Amino acid sequence: MSENNQMPNIITRAFRPSRKSDIQYLLASELAAATLAKDPLQKIRHVLEAFLALGEEEQKQICTQEEIDLYNMIYEACLSLIGARELNEDNTFYCIIPWVNQDPRYCSFIYGSMPQEKSLKLIQQGRQGLLDPAQASLIKSRFVTKAMPLIVRLMGKIMQSFITIEVWEKALAGVGRKRAGAEEAIED
Repeated sequence: MSENNQMPNIITRAFRPSRKSDIQYLLASELAAATLAKDPLQKIRHVLEAFLALGEEEQKQICTQEEIDLYNMIYEACLSLIGARELNEDNTFYCIIPWVNQDPRYCSFIYGSMPQEKSLKLIQQGRQGLLDPAQASLIKSRFVTKAMPLIVRLMGKIMQSFITIEVWEKALAGVGRKRAGAEEAIED
């Protein structure tokens, strides 16, 4: 094996926990952060980041390839919605949602039965900053409404398959203490 081929393996080993208990704690910490998050988009993000931390084999133990692809699409859309920002031009607010692309999967997932040409137009408006905050809020709301049931089921699968109750309790307590400390610092 050449030195270049060994580099990705070295990097992977350096950033992936080697012990099963470390991986369990990493997963449990992400799921605890999701449980305690107030913003539903952050809840979705944390669960999906726990899922993405699993290896390919572990993902396939709990999901079909179709579900894995769906979760990857939901993660991309979630990050785009978290990254949405409002601009003020001439006392008018516009919202930019930095969609990854105009993939019809986003349209059908978020807009469901809405005609594809209309949903593509809304996505294009979002990329150009032509959505008003009410439209952007509607898109986020539709996304959360569609994604949350899937994410809750995924969270349950991860917890059942990879996390012991002891590790879960430890992670939940740890994340809770960090949150409480951060909230105290804000109040001071």
